[in-house]
Amino acid sequence: MPYAWPEDTDFALWELDVLDRVCAVCGRTMYVCDHRYRRLHTLEGPVQLVCKLNHCPDPNCPGHARTKSPELEITIALPKWAIGWDVLCWIGQRRCARHWSISQIQSDLWDDYRIKLSADSIARYIRHYQIMLAARQQDPEILRRQYEFSKHAVDQSIIRDISVTEVEEIFASGAEIIEDYPEDKYSPSCLILGFTKGGRALHVQCSYPSRPLIKIITVYDPDPNLWVDFRIRRER
Repeated sequence: MPYAWPEDTDFALWELDVLDRVCAVCGRTMYVCDHRYRRLHTLEGPVQLVCKLNHCPDPNCPGHARTKSPELEITIALPKWAIGWDVLCWIGQRRCARHWSISQIQSDLWDDYRIKLSADSIARYIRHYQIMLAARQQDPEILRRQYEFSKHAVDQSIIRDISVTEVEEIFASGAEIIEDYPEDKYSPSCLILGFTKGGRALHVQCSYPSRPLIKIITVYDPDPNLWVDFRIRRER
């Protein structure tokens, strides 16, 4: 559910543009084709991001159908988050290092920063923090080998001509979590975006990286008509 911002919220306006505007396919200079607006909490106060989306000007270039997001957006907050990285780290440090209760975190966020989050939201952000902490502490060479494919994933990888090596490459190259499914039918899972050494974008739905054995549920090529920069679902 989208975060409900009070009508009188005073947002700081942060405009973000693409840093590298060269089309990766044809080399032409990309231009702004659309904007994405996001609102989120930071420890410095509420912020509205204005993200300038770029694409190739040549309609015959494959890069024309893909929009590129500002590179700095991901350093401020992950997709669909209502908080910035600074707030996530504040929550995670108080939970994992100081062992604060969720109610205490909730109270101090409001008292010190006027950030109002539900207990469920705080618990969800704590899970994000724990997952990332666990993944960060893993040796990449060990992490990339500790997984198994479901039968569905095997079938889909064959149909879509996706090799095991390519899946290994995206895990070893610093894949990012773009969606979280804590209430998934069989066990909590997440959707990961990664790129192979050849530059192929892949989506992998898998169990949380904090598990000793990562289960690959499905793997596919993200459709640029359905995804913005392969990271955010387009509105229908």
